[in-house]
Amino acid sequence: MNEFVSLYKSAELNPSEKFALMSLIISSFDDAVTEGKIEDGVWEKIKGHLISDIDLYTKIILYWSLVDEEIVHQKA
Repeated sequence: MNEFVSLYKSAELNPSEKFALMSLIISSFDDAVTEGKIEDGVWEKIKGHLISDIDLYTKIILYWSLVDEEIVHQKA
């Protein structure tokens, strides 16, 4: 996963490429959390990228935060 984060920082990517790569990074991070294999400092790097391009990543943030799922549970 660190290699994806490093690529994100070093490569010149257009917004579509950034979005696709960030989707892969977040999915990989989710897998690492599930497997208990989180690399030190990686979340801080990911979070920094998400915040720096917040307008681009709003959909990713909402998807992974499970906002819709929480709303469904609250209505039930």
